[in-house]
Amino acid sequence: MKRERVRGIAVAGAVIIALFLIRACVERRRGATGSGGESGEGAATAPRVSEKNGARVITLDETARRENDIVASPLAAGAYRKQRSVYGSVCDIEPLLALRNDYLSAQATAEETRRKRDASRTEYARSKEAGAGRLSAGGNDVAAARQRVLADEVRARGVDRRLGEMERAARARWGNGLVHALLEQPALLDRLAGRKDLLIQVALAAGNPAPASRVSARVTAPDGTFLTAALVSPLPLPVAAASRGSAAYFYLAPADAAALAPGTMLTVDVPEGPETAGVIIPETAIVYYEGAAWVYIQTEPDRFSRRTVSPETPVPGGWFAPGGFTPGEIVITDGAQLLLSAEFLSQYEIIEIAE
Repeated sequence: MKRERVRGIAVAGAVIIALFLIRACVERRRGATGSGGESGEGAATAPRVSEKNGARVITLDETARRENDIVASPLAAGAYRKQRSVYGSVCDIEPLLALRNDYLSAQATAEETRRKRDASRTEYARSKEAGAGRLSAGGNDVAAARQRVLADEVRARGVDRRLGEMERAARARWGNGLVHALLEQPALLDRLAGRKDLLIQVALAAGNPAPASRVSARVTAPDGTFLTAALVSPLPLPVAAASRGSAAYFYLAPADAAALAPGTMLTVDVPEGPETAGVIIPETAIVYYEGAAWVYIQTEPDRFSRRTVSPETPVPGGWFAPGGFTPGEIVITDGAQLLLSAEFLSQYEIIEIAE
C-alpha cells in the first residue's frame, strides 16, 4: 500500500511539474521573441528532448544536472535469493534447559562412576601383584578387589547407558543441531537461558524446499520489529509433522530487539533456492508512467532514455533487477521526475531528431 501511494504521488507530481515547465517554456519563448531570439539562462540549462530510432532521448549535460539538482549514479551490483513467508513461533526453552541440567547431572555421575571403576581396577591389579606369593588371606583380598571392579563396571555401564538414552531422546525431540549445542556449545545454551537469544520454530508445508543454509531469515514480530535469525537445524520428522508441517526448523534470533513470550506467533521470511546476481535499482531512481515503472539510464554521454523496470522484487532501499541492467550503468537517482516532466513538455514542443 505504501508503494502504491508513492506511485500516485509521483504521477501527480509529474503532472504538476509538467505544468510548471510548460509555463516556463512559454515564458522562455516569449522572452526569446522579445529579445531578438537570444535565449535566457533557463533555456541553456533545461533538459532537451529529441528522438532517436523511435525512442525519446533527453540531453542533459553535467552543468544542467547540477543546476537542476539532478544526480546521476552508477548501479550497484546485488544478489537476491527467493524468500517464502511462513509462520513461526517462539519456543518454550524450559524443557531444553531442564534436559541440559539433567544431562549435566547424569554426566557428572557417570564421570564419578568411571573414576571409581578405574580406581577399583588399579586396586585389583595391585592386589593381584601383592598377593601372588601370599597365602589364603592374600587370595581373599584379590577376590574382594575383583568383586569391587565387577560392581563398579556394572554401575559405569548403567550410567553410560542412561546418558545414551537421554541423548537419543534429546535428538528425537530437539534435533541434532541443538543437541550438538547441548554437548559442545554451552555458550549457546547459556544465551538462551539468559534470554539473550530466542529459539524460533518454523514449520514448512509439504512441497516447500529446504531453507538455504548459512543464510539468515527475517523475522517480523507482532509490533513490526524485524529480527535477523540464523538457522540452527531441522527438527526430527515426527515432531515436525506434529507441528502441522512436513518439515520444521529451529532458528536463533537476538532477544534484545523484542521481548517475546513463548508461543508468540511470528512471520518469518525464509530464504530458499539459489542466489541470483543482478543490480539494485534505488527507489529514488524509479518513476511511474502509464502503469509501469521506469528509470532514466545513460545511453551516451549527457544523454538519457527511459528503460522499464519490473518492480516485482522489492529489497531494502529499492528493487532488485536480475536482468536488463549492468552493474556500473549510470542512472538518474535523484530528479528523475523532472526528466519525465520534460517528456510531458515535449508534447507541446517540436521534438528534434538526434544525430
